[in-house]
Amino acid sequence: MAKSIKINTICGQNYADLIEDSQYNRDNLFKDPCFKACNESIFIKEDTTLLTFYERRNDIRWLRPHEILRGKKPFFFKDGASFNEVIVKEVRSLVNSAFMNALAGLTLIPSIINYVCPEQSFKDNYKGIFRFRFWRFGKWFEVVIDDRLPTLDGKLMFSRCQSKDEFWAPLMEKALAKLLLRYEAMDCTFDIPEALIDLSGGTVERVDMSDFTEAILRSKLMMWRKTGSLVTGLLNYENLDLCGLQLQSLYILSGSVKHVTYDNNDKMTSASIIRILSTERCEWTGPWGDKSEEMKSLDEDTKKKFGIKSEVDGDFWMDLKDILHRFNELRILHIPPELSDKDVKWHVTEHLNKWQRGSTAMGRYENNKENFHKNPQYNIQVDNNGDLVVVSLMAVGKDREESWWEDSNLGFDVYKTEDGCPVDMEFIQTNKPLHSFEHKLGIREAALFMDLGPGNYVIIPSTFEKDKEFPFLLRFFCRAFSKTKSANSTSFYTPTLSENKTLDPMMVEIIQSVFEEYAGEDGLMDNSELDNFFVRWKRENIIPSDISHETSAAIASLFDEDDSRKLSVNEGIAIGAWSFYCDMMFLRADKDESKTLDVSELRDALSRAGLKTSDAVLQHLVSRYVGSDNKITYDEFFLMVSKIRYVIRKFEKLGGTNEKSLTFTLEDLLEICAKL
Repeated sequence: MAKSIKINTICGQNYADLIEDSQYNRDNLFKDPCFKACNESIFIKEDTTLLTFYERRNDIRWLRPHEILRGKKPFFFKDGASFNEVIVKEVRSLVNSAFMNALAGLTLIPSIINYVCPEQSFKDNYKGIFRFRFWRFGKWFEVVIDDRLPTLDGKLMFSRCQSKDEFWAPLMEKALAKLLLRYEAMDCTFDIPEALIDLSGGTVERVDMSDFTEAILRSKLMMWRKTGSLVTGLLNYENLDLCGLQLQSLYILSGSVKHVTYDNNDKMTSASIIRILSTERCEWTGPWGDKSEEMKSLDEDTKKKFGIKSEVDGDFWMDLKDILHRFNELRILHIPPELSDKDVKWHVTEHLNKWQRGSTAMGRYENNKENFHKNPQYNIQVDNNGDLVVVSLMAVGKDREESWWEDSNLGFDVYKTEDGCPVDMEFIQTNKPLHSFEHKLGIREAALFMDLGPGNYVIIPSTFEKDKEFPFLLRFFCRAFSKTKSANSTSFYTPTLSENKTLDPMMVEIIQSVFEEYAGEDGLMDNSELDNFFVRWKRENIIPSDISHETSAAIASLFDEDDSRKLSVNEGIAIGAWSFYCDMMFLRADKDESKTLDVSELRDALSRAGLKTSDAVLQHLVSRYVGSDNKITYDEFFLMVSKIRYVIRKFEKLGGTNEKSLTFTLEDLLEICAKL
């Protein structure tokens, strides 16, 4: 099931290598050099939120489990990773409550918890080395730790298991702290949905229940159960009659809805009930609570048939009517297929990209109507049967640090199109989006469920304001096999870039005349003579601005096909024709006639010159040629497209086309790159 997952390491530490290393044994236990047993591994800085601990920082001792138990035998698991072993109430005010809530929920999905927290032991081959797995921004990491845990007065500072001699939860917590560089980083990294994502690699859909009926809720629960999704609920803060429930608890709707009949004052009455688990171990005292009249009136045969029992606090049953009344939002963790043990799985495609300032970071439509369509675009093609799709848009941070993106005001719009091609400004202004996720500040993930009919759709992710530059991960969770791709995933060219366009014979004569005027006595032109050629070209207004010596020298090399370091008259004519053509394309794209291109005009200018650029190529070009002012001069544009022309001509000479890829030798690559 999980064999297809690629695992990344941190600090170059490989668990298999460490566990086989003969230098580590019971007499010389592993001490992690990458996450030292010191205060810097706990606190961010002096104005820490963990003030009580910080004031006693000199009393902190890092102890191994057998030292904490004072010689008694520790266990990793006693009976697997159990929901009842995860204690949330004690860590509510500490940095890791979101992590512990999420961990408790995921113990109910064995396929996930067994992968992220593989079974380990303090018995066989014990060397003080443990491993855990976390998902961060599209990648799985295996984190190796030693088993020294921070304590005060001999007691664990942070999480612990219900059984004091069981240590899988605090060890996993330490591994996450190592991934984030310190324990306190968990405070500014997670809320519960984000913790669920990083422990599963899934996506969390937020579902507003304000318009739900009992029938809709029952149908949704049945659908989520088929894919093994974890269903959690948030209480309605406006409902003051909590009947024993606590606002801060995470509530998990577990299992399927049970339809029961009970004696209600000598009248047989039907009810739809479902099991609820509370991470805070609070007890529901309303209808169908453990001691309610409804539960007392239910016969034992029915209880046995449906497994209705509540042996521990925080494990109770509720009527769907009360769920609709008490809860205002559900948060659904959808499981990726590689960690699902269900017959019905999501099919997931991923697209990693970035909003680039000036070129593709165009902000939301209301803030930039003219250029909104220049945001990255993605196509989803749905077949004749339709599809259920969850779109997940995530701000991507650094793998090993907290990522509380204050500027990650994310959202996206979904448009129905005829052919799935990229949409332009005219389309956007004349068509309303079919679905939208309204921009929200400070969230790492924006996720939206859609029931899509057959056809083509374009999704445009955006930030709230333009020029907010950072990477993002866009994922599609599809129930069917709908195809998704970037609308600008590949670059392709027209013959414009590989062959000189036919020029007016008079223009050819002009270029040849100017070439002969500045060429040497040998009838050839060197770099300095080409400089003078471009000066004349500018004076005649053939090109809009001066050409720098650096660009002139590069152009000479790119057009010098025999590497003689001299240009023939035919090569000179090619340069003159090419500069004339580039000038036309540049001026057409220069909408404000400033003799510079705004970076947002670059893709259009390249398209006019014959190159349709992918998002990735456009980003590289902007990074290479565009300065902090987000402007491109003609000199820079001329050099850029000339290099692209040279590469495409070499590609064609080797037998490549838009439709035909090539296998390059190292010699081929070096020959191409040597002139760039």
